[in-house]
Amino acid sequence: MTFSPLLFQTGDSIHVSVPGTAPLLLRVVQRKRQGYLLAPSDGTDPTTWSDEKLNEAYIKRHITHFPAHSEKLSEAAAQLLDRAWEAWPEEDRRAALQRLEYVRATDQLAPEYLRLEDAIKKASQIVFEKNAETWRQETLNFLYGRAALIAEKRHIGPKKHMKCDLASEPTQPHWSTVRRWHIRWRAGGRDVRTLLPYNHRKGNRLPRSPKNRSEKIDTYKLIAQAVEYFYLTMPIKTARYAFKEYEKLCKEHKIEPLSERTFRAFILKNYKEREIFEARYGARAAYLKYGLFCRRRPPDRPLQEVEIDHCLIDIMAWNPVTQKLLGRPWLTVIIDRATRAILGVHLSFECPSFASVQRTIAHAGLTP
Repeated sequence: MTFSPLLFQTGDSIHVSVPGTAPLLLRVVQRKRQGYLLAPSDGTDPTTWSDEKLNEAYIKRHITHFPAHSEKLSEAAAQLLDRAWEAWPEEDRRAALQRLEYVRATDQLAPEYLRLEDAIKKASQIVFEKNAETWRQETLNFLYGRAALIAEKRHIGPKKHMKCDLASEPTQPHWSTVRRWHIRWRAGGRDVRTLLPYNHRKGNRLPRSPKNRSEKIDTYKLIAQAVEYFYLTMPIKTARYAFKEYEKLCKEHKIEPLSERTFRAFILKNYKEREIFEARYGARAAYLKYGLFCRRRPPDRPLQEVEIDHCLIDIMAWNPVTQKLLGRPWLTVIIDRATRAILGVHLSFECPSFASVQRTIAHAGLTP
């Protein structure tokens, strides 16, 4: 009896469900002579399945083919399939197995709902309520084990209370997050590796030049010095000019300077926008730019609210007897907000003070 062999591509997944046995998920590794090399998802050694065996299972509807649409995967997701499951860190594998519970539950509940969104929400709730406490305990055990291993390598010795970073409480993922996992999982042929977090794409988060907490001069102290003396000053100078001065300071202290991008990021992180503007343009300019000014609703009746303000009159007074200039006088006025009527005034050469306000109020009270 002749038959055409089933056509599978590398990366495809095959779900084998034989009555009376546990379901098995296999991944196509490569094409063999008259068969395929299939690797189980549990990490055991791959085995060869002949074309005859696969056809027989297919005719009996014991296998389901899930093609891997690698062209639909992003570059980051495609990189996950380049390495074996065992090559990934244990922490990433645990996260992928947790995500696998969500996507599998979504597949099981999808036929019961009209919308996939409703199935995802229900699956997310069920899986979280079922496994939250177990996952939390597994995370704590992993962290304690890692802390003990680090202590052993550093020859610290056993401690009664070993310090380690406690894991935060597990939270239920949003349904849109589970949907992204499900799309990536299906596009990758239901391979659990597609659910691995993208930790391999993260760069080095440690600073190139760590901060020195002591009084010793380091590159960050020189950046702060350059910013204070060459950028937050008047007349205005550019950040590029301050950076050049910072490089000169580093050369004097024989310290390797950081990049201009880091220099500008230091300014944005350690100085507020208004603080920078006030140092470069003055307090009045900063007040006019960042101050909040709004028009209030006028009162309903007279004398409900009044305003008092001072104004330096734009005239020069002089003494006709001595023929000497006396200066510019200050005018203090009380105005009713409802009628805009002037209630009291006071004119003096003294600077505005509580005495000026007191005399203006007295004038307003004595006016018939």
